[in-house]
Amino acid sequence: RNFALFQKTEQSSTYESHNYDSQFAVDGMVRFHCLFYGCSHTNQRDLCPSWTVRFDQDYYIYKCVIYNRIDAERQRLKGFVLEMLDQRNSTLFRYQDSEPTKLVYTVLNLNGGSVAAINVSQKNWYGPDLMPFVSINEFEAYGEYLPGFWGLSCKERCPTSCSSSCHAEHGKCNTICIGYADPPLCSIECDSTKWGPNCSNNCSASCYNSSCDKLTGLCLSACLGYQDFPYCTTKCNKTSYGLNCSNTCPSNCINGTCDSITGKCSGCMPGFKGGFCNIACDATFFGSTCKERCSTQCSQNACDSKTGKCFTCLPGYKGDFCNIISTAYG
Repeated sequence: RNFALFQKTEQSSTYESHNYDSQFAVDGMVRFHCLFYGCSHTNQRDLCPSWTVRFDQDYYIYKCVIYNRIDAERQRLKGFVLEMLDQRNSTLFRYQDSEPTKLVYTVLNLNGGSVAAINVSQKNWYGPDLMPFVSINEFEAYGEYLPGFWGLSCKERCPTSCSSSCHAEHGKCNTICIGYADPPLCSIECDSTKWGPNCSNNCSASCYNSSCDKLTGLCLSACLGYQDFPYCTTKCNKTSYGLNCSNTCPSNCINGTCDSITGKCSGCMPGFKGGFCNIACDATFFGSTCKERCSTQCSQNACDSKTGKCFTCLPGYKGDFCNIISTAYG
């Protein structure tokens, strides 16, 4: 399709004698002559004449067609320069005419790129008194919409659920949905534990409830066992756990360390037992996780839950652990 049609145009000057506005070159009408009206035409004494069409959005332009004037002044276009420009007015493609004068010029763009504007300029003089002019009967620029747009005017953006492009006519995703499960419609969202192209990725286990953003995979509400929300890639230090590492490990955990997710201790300080080391040993047990039995020579088999030392000994025994026979007994 011709994207130049009715687009905004400008030229370095306008011929004074008649109406030769820059817009005539994109009005969709190819005329037989330009003697009185209907073509774009720069003015006399313009030593570097140029004509430019600026698109309403970027397009991929692969071919330009320039219709020359048909009357006796057609040689004025010979040797023209055509440049395709990006949004920063940097040149993407440049063509220097070197052919005999033509009624119709076809210029193919072999470089590609996202084209924002096209400029036609002229510096050639024809005879000592004939200054350069740019005069265009009609200008056409054929191309395709850039990926990400659809519709007759190519101004409708593809849904964000499409990976990069969509169908040019109806805007439905081609083969891949981002954050949705049913290409090409892309109407069924991923469940809370899936994300990405066609919901093919599992949310990270470091996300709370394994739920994440359906488009990016970033955790939604909090990290579990990790501290750099929403990325959740940095594990809690050894003394913290839980949502965004906001909890401190139980005080009776050995070395103050615990599981980063559950908070369970990897071992208990002497005198305590249980997953969180919050249960004191029974009177007749002691040590880490309370697995050691107090000495049978301890009175009532009771001892210190941390050290195992007896509080008192049975008659005939002495020492911290009541393991020494007392000779004084009896």
